[in-house]
Amino acid sequence: MLDRRRLRAYATKWPLRGSALRIVLRSLGMVLNAMTYALAARRLSPLDMGIWALATAVTTITLSLDLGLASTLRNRLAERRSDGDARITFEEGFDLCVAVALSYGLLLVVMAGVVALSGMPPSDWWTPIRHTMATALGLCVGLILVRMPFNLATSAFYSYNEPDIPVFWEVFNFFASFVLVAAVLAAHGSATLAATAFLAGGTLTGMACTWQFLRRRGWRLRLRWPRQSGRWLRTSASFGLLQVISLGLSAAPSFVVGSFVRVEEVTLARASMILCQAVLSLHLAHAMPLWTEFTQLRASDDWVTRLAALQRRLWRESILLVAGFVALATVLPLGVAVWLNRSADPRVTTAFCAWGAACGLCNLHSLVLNGAGRPMLTASAVIPGTLLAAALAWVLAPRLGSPGVALGFAVGGVLSASLMAWLAQRVIRAFRESRSQPFTPASS
Repeated sequence: MLDRRRLRAYATKWPLRGSALRIVLRSLGMVLNAMTYALAARRLSPLDMGIWALATAVTTITLSLDLGLASTLRNRLAERRSDGDARITFEEGFDLCVAVALSYGLLLVVMAGVVALSGMPPSDWWTPIRHTMATALGLCVGLILVRMPFNLATSAFYSYNEPDIPVFWEVFNFFASFVLVAAVLAAHGSATLAATAFLAGGTLTGMACTWQFLRRRGWRLRLRWPRQSGRWLRTSASFGLLQVISLGLSAAPSFVVGSFVRVEEVTLARASMILCQAVLSLHLAHAMPLWTEFTQLRASDDWVTRLAALQRRLWRESILLVAGFVALATVLPLGVAVWLNRSADPRVTTAFCAWGAACGLCNLHSLVLNGAGRPMLTASAVIPGTLLAAALAWVLAPRLGSPGVALGFAVGGVLSASLMAWLAQRVIRAFRESRSQPFTPASS
């Protein structure tokens, strides 16, 4: 029999304990991000705004570019034996991340040179719009590569149980981007310059965050040739693969719309995604303790009660998430119209709300898989949905435009969410069966 008082205690103690400040700060950052987007939408033409939205969307690839090094660094610093070991570990991760960023930059330069020398694509293909878009994307990707090693400080703060500091810097990031973009637009700057200013705020913030982390530890960073790179990359490979795969389902719609439809339509798609991702971010901050709880209950004597509470929490979070996106779908067309001062297609906003709910359910159940130490199971659930979403978007975009792309990714997201929930329940069932079986000593 379950002790219902203990069950209620486990079911209610996680949600907002220690996270209220972070949720408030994250909400403030989202407001600043929305203000930046609204300002750009009002000061730029529809075409320039589409280019700006597409170029700034490359910020979503930041997490996938580091090959999982930030996640690996977070785990290794959490297992530190001494301050000296931690400093060496951080330097190794930083040096390797710098090398990875330089490799990406060199690869892009070589690819650009090959394209220029081969004459492909032909000169008549390079319309002014494509030239502007390529310039904006090139500058933004360059800033992302500069920023990438400095993103490691955020993971390092979490390793030292200082989660509030990265959230403060996240708010500063959005504030700096807003100020820089406002300054460029006030000076009647181009969409390319405005996009560069937006990402420059993040790059400067990453440098400042790294400086504070080193100062709090009393360390001096010394760049060297990467050491133990093979060991680092072997450990981070699974995290990097999961990040790249997840990116296809969560960040690709903006690029697909810009490639298969019209650049002008990227604005609405990106705006819908920003609002959906805001809901996802707040929900994930609320549900994140599930990861730690499943990890801890596996070694707990009170696992029966804690597992029942966790399953009840999964159902509650799922219902809360779906209800939130249903409510968002009803107000999103009007909200986007007021926010951006332009009409919104309800088909696009509704489909992206379905996509957001599916991504949220994926995130929720992946916490169980990650808590069980099974990140590759998470990847196996995301891959089929990503492939289906890409295929449907490619087929539906010429016929339906942006609504077709949004619908394709919504269907792909539902498939991945269903697989993720099924795998999470299988992991829970397997754990329950393994703990329920009586121990039988091996025969001599």
